[in-house]
Amino acid sequence: LEVQLERCFHNISATLAAAGGTFANVARLTIYVRNYSFEQLSIIRTVRDRWVNKDLPPASALIGVADLFVPEVLVEVDAVAAI
Repeated sequence: LEVQLERCFHNISATLAAAGGTFANVARLTIYVRNYSFEQLSIIRTVRDRWVNKDLPPASALIGVADLFVPEVLVEVDAVAAI
């Protein structure tokens, strides 16, 4: 989960940079976790906090789902930014 989350946030960061933005421009994050359990929350927060401003984080939602697009994928992150 941690490795996949890091990759998601890295990809979002690259997309933001290509558009002239940073994570400071992110207004909302939605994190979808396959077979979510409460024990995963600390991993999710740790990774997210490495990328967003912890003092002024974007609005966010965490949604547990039964499956994602392929079985190997544990997490998907959706970001909305204003640039």
